[in-house]
Amino acid sequence: MLKAYKINTQFSQTIFDYTNFLKVLNLYFLKCKIEECLIFQQCPSSFYNLLTFTIINLLIINFIESEATLQKLYSDFSVLDEIQPEICCFLEQNMQFLSRFQDLSISSISFKSNFNIESFATLLKILGKATTKLSTLNMEVPNYYDPQLFLSFICIINSQNQLKHFYMVNAYGFSENLHRIILALKSQKQSSQEGRIIGCKFTEVFKVLTNFENLEYLCVGGCKSSNNIELLKILEKNFYKIKTFEVFTNKEFDTLNIVQCIEKFGSLLQ
Repeated sequence: MLKAYKINTQFSQTIFDYTNFLKVLNLYFLKCKIEECLIFQQCPSSFYNLLTFTIINLLIINFIESEATLQKLYSDFSVLDEIQPEICCFLEQNMQFLSRFQDLSISSISFKSNFNIESFATLLKILGKATTKLSTLNMEVPNYYDPQLFLSFICIINSQNQLKHFYMVNAYGFSENLHRIILALKSQKQSSQEGRIIGCKFTEVFKVLTNFENLEYLCVGGCKSSNNIELLKILEKNFYKIKTFEVFTNKEFDTLNIVQCIEKFGSLLQ
């Protein structure tokens, strides 16, 4: 089918091995660039999706076979839901390709997506097995709960040797899902240095982060008000550990509790 639209599936020999220079792979940007090429080739718009994801699959196989040393992967769920099951098998057979990742971002997980949860959970489990050297994990938490999906998320967190930076976002409103992921972060209490958590309850966050030994920067935002007395008790024991504490809220948020915390313990910030 690709040949019918003058798209060559045989990658020509280049002067440089460009895959050796590839360090960051953003699947969403890759998808956009491919679509631009399809428009330039004047391909029928009705075939855009099929052609786009076919090319993405071919490129991923080429990256693996060329032994690209990727360090960062920005995975967009709207792209991943179309990746063929064969890619999962191919990745599982080439764990070394995934083992070099230091930065992983997972996003665009929405109930509106027409994805196969089982296939994506399988892909996450493969990432959990192969990526044990992540320094940074950026995760957009879905707005619904699926056991195998969340088990795969937790597997990725628990398999890390030294996760230093974590960013968790509940982009679709408040739910128990983000709290489930935050609980899994306990396995990284000795290595984590920086955290950003958006869309949660203050008290829930600090209960989990109480025993984090090296957490220096913490940012919380879009958070619901918590029990003020309980929050003050938690911070009284742990606020001294943090060098930088950042809070941002919407205009509907009652800031009284966090203001009282800063007034009482702000001098402890380094």
